[in-house]
Amino acid sequence: MNNVKAKKDTKTPGEQLSMHQMVNGVLKNPEIARFVKANKLTKEDVENNLSLFLAFQLRSEICQNCSGLDKCGQSLRGKEPFLDNDEGYLVLDIRDCKYQQIENERIQKSERLEFIGPIPNGSNTDDVIVNQKRRAILSQINKFIENYPKPQKGIYLYGPYGCGKSFLMWHLARQLTELGANVLFVYYPEFVRLIKSTIGRDSGMFDDLTNQLKEAEILILDDLGGEMSSAFIRDEVLSPILQERMLQRKPMFVTSNLSRDQLTEHLRDTGKDSDIVKAERIVERMKTLMDFIPLDDKNYRL
Repeated sequence: MNNVKAKKDTKTPGEQLSMHQMVNGVLKNPEIARFVKANKLTKEDVENNLSLFLAFQLRSEICQNCSGLDKCGQSLRGKEPFLDNDEGYLVLDIRDCKYQQIENERIQKSERLEFIGPIPNGSNTDDVIVNQKRRAILSQINKFIENYPKPQKGIYLYGPYGCGKSFLMWHLARQLTELGANVLFVYYPEFVRLIKSTIGRDSGMFDDLTNQLKEAEILILDDLGGEMSSAFIRDEVLSPILQERMLQRKPMFVTSNLSRDQLTEHLRDTGKDSDIVKAERIVERMKTLMDFIPLDDKNYRL
């Protein structure tokens, strides 16, 4: 720290001239000039703290032409210098630069978006195709985003293979994390595979996996119906998850190739038995949690 009121040393005329030039030099720096004006510092104050101002000028010049964190020339990556007045003492300190702040926000957003299974195709782009066939679903997505975090129904989005259902849910997830939401994006066939691998082997992992889906703030199940149906998964996994989310009024979203009637048939026939009552009960819970919306668009994967 440097005291604003530090005693000025005795200097020769040559030294005084050199000092005068250096003081005028640092005052040409816009940040230093604003700081001096804001703190009502005199030229004598600047002279008494010249080493501090010169250090700031040198470090700030490094940041002037910086184009990003990968080009950072500071000794501490992503840190920029700033001047402060701490009760009469001038301080040269550091803080996150604008590029580091952007990186911090990116990390925070990525931590708010968790996955079970692979990340959807096209997740490396923010471009959303807008056409007549997508108008209804995009309107519903935008409505949910605009009204978040108010309690709302989610969306069961169904349609043919490759029409962009997963990407639209990815877009929704990204928008919600921008608003501070925590989203769990689950590729349902992979989740079912993981659940089956725990049966009779690891009850703790079974509970952890199902609790994740029950407790997630925003849950997205991708490709429901792409899994091999079984009575156990239907009755002991999916049904309790839906019931818990319904009780807690937690939003849920689903993508599927199956319409409501097709989903009922899928849940009804488990290979060994057929139980229409249990299948219809699950679909009714889904109707409570979500609006069923079709997407009849072309296959963008061809």
